[in-house]
Formats: sequence, structure tokens, C-alpha cells
Amino acid sequence: MRFDIWPPTTNSSGTLSYLPVFYSIEQEGGVFGANMTKSIEEGKRTGNHNPVYIDQTNCMGRPNKGKKWWAEELTKYKSNTPLILNISGNSVEEFSRLVNYYEGIQKELAEQGTELNIIGYELNISCPNISRDEENASAAETIGSNPELVRQVVSSVKAATSKPIITKISPASDYVAVALAAESAGSDYIGCSNTWPTKPTHPEAGVVLTGGGGGKSGPSIKKDNMKIVSEVYQAINNKKTGIIAYGGAVNFWDIIDYAEQGAEITGFGTGFEYLDDKEIAQRTISDKENLEAFLDHYQIKFNDLVGAAHA
Repeated sequence: MRFDIWPPTTNSSGTLSYLPVFYSIEQEGGVFGANMTKSIEEGKRTGNHNPVYIDQTNCMGRPNKGKKWWAEELTKYKSNTPLILNISGNSVEEFSRLVNYYEGIQKELAEQGTELNIIGYELNISCPNISRDEENASAAETIGSNPELVRQVVSSVKAATSKPIITKISPASDYVAVALAAESAGSDYIGCSNTWPTKPTHPEAGVVLTGGGGGKSGPSIKKDNMKIVSEVYQAINNKKTGIIAYGGAVNFWDIIDYAEQGAEITGFGTGFEYLDDKEIAQRTISDKENLEAFLDHYQIKFNDLVGAAHA
């Protein structure tokens, strides 16, 4: 199953990811194909203390206000732009419980005559999330690095919803094996990919991030993420599973670059750093117009670009 959105864009989860920001950009005329929430977990999480951001590298620690806070927020969602919920969990069961919870809220609102336009879920298996053996709490591993755990997460969520799901993978894993596991369990999209682990220091102040390191984003990771998109596309090239590209996108040329490697949708995030909401809105408008002009000039459809580098 695929998303029916245009333009083929979304914000990346973690950037521009709260409802007031969606509204502000939309009021300025901004046009994403879909809005993506911040990662949602069952309980509240404070996240890390400062410093948590240096040189487009973050170690936020997944701060979260919990599923109930998000439920209250979502009941107020009035945007015409469809919504994708990014879901995170520390166990296989938590992912499916969260999806069941929000499916129930959407159904309850529909019975009251209110539409909540959730069109899918993105599974954040790569931020990282930890699965602990209840009999041995010291035995822990990152869900996103274990293909079998990924298969279980995807299978459990597919049983909870008929909507498309995205499995967002980590570059710090055997990402092709993880993508194939997600595909085998029925994931509709592979999200390529989360941030790149690194340990930056500020060149002048010598500041070190909390915990010593974090995840790198922005234009500097685009080349590496294009490689991931290309490799995953070639591994899963069965037309049943799509790819959403993340990393370094700043304008419509990046949409084209990622599409040619195999991505059907491109996420924008750190590339909009230092822009205010009006400037972001203007950028999304020009990206849409320029992409459509490009397609019109060459008399092609967007789908003709997807995977063109591998033809």
C-alpha cells in the first residue's frame, strides 16, 4: 500500500514536528505532502540535558510528552495536510500497543463526526530503542540492529492497522538485512535513514555533547544516505515496498536525486535550519513548483524518476 500524497515530501520526524509548527507553515502557504510527528512513546521522557546540539549533530535523547498528551493534541488537528505518526518503543509490544491506541482514538473521533486524517505510521526502530530480556535485564540490544526483532515489530504493527507503515532504519546497522526483514513482514516503506552516529566537538569552545556523541544530520550526510537508498532499492526491488529518503535535502534537486536512486518520498529537516516558518513555506512552494516544471519540461511522471539510476 502506498501514500497518495503530492508533493512527494514530508518533514523528517524530530524537525518541524509539532502541530503549532505545522499550522504556522501551512498558514504561510507551505506545502508538504504529509506532516510527520515527533516520535511518540507510551510514557513521558525528559531527554538529555544540554549540550544536545552542535554542528547539525543532536543527542536529544528522544524527549517525549507521552501518548496521552499527543492524543489530546491530535484531537485538535485541523490541518488539510495528512498526518503520519512516528511511533517509538522499547519493546515489540509497545509499538503495536501505541498503534492500537491511536487507531482507537481515530475511530472514536470518527464516530463523533470528527475526522483525524492519520494516513500511516513510521516505526522509529533506530534512535536507538532497547529491548530487554525480562529474565535478564542486562541483556539488551538495539531493536533496529536485529533483523528478527524488526520483523516482529513490523508484523505486530501490521496486525494492528491497515494503514501503510514506514520502517525507519539506522545507517549504523546491517541496513540491507534490516530492510529485507521489514519488507518480509509487510512494511510498506523503508525509511532511509536515521542520523549517523558521530562525536563532534565545537571547534572553538571544545563543547562535548551529553554522552559524548549523537546523530549527524544535514547536507553532509546526503551522499552516504543516497548510497543507502540505492542499496536498499536494489535489494527490495519488487515494487511492493517503497522507500522514503531522509538526509541533507534542501531543495527540489534533492527530491530528484533521491528519486533516481529509488525513493518515492523525500523528508526535509535540518536542511531548513535557520529558516523561519515563512521562509520554510516559501521553500516548499518553490520546490513543488520547480519539481512540477521539471516533470513538465521532460514530459515525464514522477514515478518515471523513481529508480531511474538503476534502469
